[in-house]
Amino acid sequence: MDGAIKDFVYNSGAECCSGSRIFVQRSVIDAFTTALCNQLDNVVVGDPRDDRTVMGAIINVPQFEKIQRYIRDGSAVATLARGGTTRDDLGGLFIEPTVFTDVPLNASIAREEIFGPVVALIPFDTVDDAIKLANDTEYGLAASVWTSNLETAMIMSRRVRSGVVWINTFLDVPSEMPIGGTRQSGYGRENGRFVIEEFTVIKTVII
Repeated sequence: MDGAIKDFVYNSGAECCSGSRIFVQRSVIDAFTTALCNQLDNVVVGDPRDDRTVMGAIINVPQFEKIQRYIRDGSAVATLARGGTTRDDLGGLFIEPTVFTDVPLNASIAREEIFGPVVALIPFDTVDDAIKLANDTEYGLAASVWTSNLETAMIMSRRVRSGVVWINTFLDVPSEMPIGGTRQSGYGRENGRFVIEEFTVIKTVII
């Protein structure tokens, strides 16, 4: 559960690898939703200079307003399970971690990059279903798979179309590990020996 929460509240959700869609096996999605919402009570929103704070403010007013639009749009088509509110009492651009369930697959909160602390919980029945849902996007930077089944982990890592697939972890980026996306999430790689090619100008001479 800690990993699922970190997936979308890290850096107030303003993270390229943010897990704004979480696919949960249908048989446990109700229990998962309850546990997630309950545990979010421990996510202290506030001044990042305070040691108790887990999640700070949104970066600027335009992004703050953009996230609010996503929350309004999501509330019109899905079930708001938690959050969705601003924290005017904190004297800044603060939004509570927000959880949506019953999210239509064509909803903007399930299709677009939010860059805010908003997550859409989407059920799946089989591994094949999960893979199909995960790949049904124009993006492909990062994904994380949480499972106790090694075979499932290997299948997902091979078939999910993403530049990075973390297994039972998230945002673990050692300097020697190449990281980069596919499709609308870019091309090329940062980190590791592969990054040398991105900064190399090759000169060809033909006689």
